[in-house]
Amino acid sequence: MNLLTWIKIQNHLRKQKKRIRNPAAWRKNQRAQLKNSGQEYISRTGKIIPAKEIKPPCSNKCKHKCSEHISEEQRYDIFKMYWDLSSLQRRRDFLNSIITVLQLAQRRLKTGVEKNRKPNTYYSLMSNGKSFRVCKLFLLNTLGISERTLRTVIEAKTNNESKGVAPIDKRGCHKNHSKTSSEVQESVRIHINSISRIESHYLRANTTREYIDGGLTIADLHRDYKRLRESENKEAATYDSYFRIFNTEFNISFFVPKKDQCDVCEQYKNAIGEEKEKLEADYT
Repeated sequence: MNLLTWIKIQNHLRKQKKRIRNPAAWRKNQRAQLKNSGQEYISRTGKIIPAKEIKPPCSNKCKHKCSEHISEEQRYDIFKMYWDLSSLQRRRDFLNSIITVLQLAQRRLKTGVEKNRKPNTYYSLMSNGKSFRVCKLFLLNTLGISERTLRTVIEAKTNNESKGVAPIDKRGCHKNHSKTSSEVQESVRIHINSISRIESHYLRANTTREYIDGGLTIADLHRDYKRLRESENKEAATYDSYFRIFNTEFNISFFVPKKDQCDVCEQYKNAIGEEKEKLEADYT
């Protein structure tokens, strides 16, 4: 690599922006994606949660003769289709569509006796374009789900207020999320903008990146920022918030002078004719 090529590469690297947010790469979101698709994942506590798998069908004594209507190959197709939905809400919608609630005739209850009988339900799965009634065990084991998952949908389907609609996934919809206020976020931006930039005579002409003293770190900057906010009796952003804003909203690097490189670049920039050719030859 000659000197000219080396300089062009360095300038190109300096023009590149700092890291940007990539939610798809966050471990939390990757974990959720694996969970929603039925794959093995590691919980927040470090526990390994095994992948969902199809289980044995009901016995041949089942009155619905489930295995006679739906083959093992069809069971695997149903299992794959269910977990390929990759969304709790879509899976609930599917369960809602295959559950039928039977309307029972009204019965006279004894005085003082509460009505506590659960509604009768039956389940059906498609096979070769036809719908066949299956038992609960066959359904649970074919989809690889728990009885609780099924019960949640049934309770919503029989609830008068829900009008038979599958329960809505409300995970994460609460208002107790930790959130940095806009005023605190703006205080971080103001502090970062107040940091003195270093003018580099051989970089500034070819880069959009700004530089600050290389003897500092983001942790140092956050400590200074935090002390300033405490002196004003104001809330300070956490280190994580400061770090995120610094790296996603600003294009700043810590500058560490490299005198030898600076001298070579300056010498090459000012050289003409044979002198420039000699420098290129030296770095070939």
